Amino acid sequence: MKTDKNYIAKTLEPINKNTHSITIGNVYSIFEEKFSPEFYFSGECHAPWEMVYVIDGTVGITADDKIHILSPGDMIFHKPMEFHKIWGVNNDKLHVFICSFDLSGGLSHRLRDGLYQLNENTHRQMNTLLGLLRSQTVMPTSEYFIAYYEPLVKNSDMTAQLAIKYLELIFLELSMSDKRTHSKNYNENMLLYTQIAQILEEHVYDKITIPQIASLCGVSSATVKNCFSKYADCGIHKYFLGIKIRTAIELLKSGKNVNEVSDMLQFANPNYFSYVFKRETGTCASSYRR
Repeated sequence: MKTDKNYIAKTLEPINKNTHSITIGNVYSIFEEKFSPEFYFSGECHAPWEMVYVIDGTVGITADDKIHILSPGDMIFHKPMEFHKIWGVNNDKLHVFICSFDLSGGLSHRLRDGLYQLNENTHRQMNTLLGLLRSQTVMPTSEYFIAYYEPLVKNSDMTAQLAIKYLELIFLELSMSDKRTHSKNYNENMLLYTQIAQILEEHVYDKITIPQIASLCGVSSATVKNCFSKYADCGIHKYFLGIKIRTAIELLKSGKNVNEVSDMLQFANPNYFSYVFKRETGTCASSYRR
């Protein structure tokens, strides 16, 4: 029987190029923790993504220009270089699962600024993931415990790989559904903070003073400072610098050079911009250029 070589070649062509829509790269921290009702973390920003999942209690979270109140079953994503802080609300005991990681893939952008209430399926997947991690770790028996899973993931054994696959599956389902929940219990101070932060975002290519911000908000400079420090726990100038650094990274990745970025973001000169960039990120600005 004569074989059709062309036919064989066609049947062996892949029907799927195996491009991943959601891929977790390096994992930097992964832990489950309970906190006292008075818990308050003053905030940070860093290059990796971060995910916070609320297991129990009511949690307040600042994410750049937004303030969210999360309930059990809620999950929030912090994109790279996003300022975020977390605190207890309503004197509840808190129980959260937190993971920081590198994220790539065609759908990863959908998780930016993402706040989700897990549905039955993703909630079940999270419980399976937590059960898997807990089964490989000696859990403390105190009322407020810390369960760090870093050693487990660092070993890169089968359990660690399976745990990461569960996270990817959960993230993929959330990114595909894009069904986000909304924050709850906004008050006037929260709305003012959001307004201030949005003004800073809008003026990232400018220089702006606190009196100018106060004028735009229709309040006093003292009110602006007090409100901002309550939810950001840092000065407005420090926060504004963080926005500029995050924007600088995006500009550098797009192909702009250090001189261009320094000028666009209103730094005194390229040398000063490079110094501040290295101080804030720990990395040279030029390393971000493609």
